[in-house]
Amino acid sequence: MNITFRGNEYATALSAFNVPKTVWMALAFSFADRLTGGRLDVEAIRSLIREEWRILHDNGIVPQKPRKTGGL
Repeated sequence: MNITFRGNEYATALSAFNVPKTVWMALAFSFADRLTGGRLDVEAIRSLIREEWRILHDNGIVPQKPRKTGGL
């Protein structure tokens, strides 16, 4: 774990799962797909994930700013 990791209540609550980051991303993608109706609309899924990331950042839950371009 990174020595500058500050953690958050979500990470703490889910720490018992102890799974790789790729699994968490797959879970986020899958949940976002379900929220968009299961149509596998990649742009809609990316939009939901970006928006959720922005909300988490704006509320001080995650320190990393959402990317404006690239990445997602």
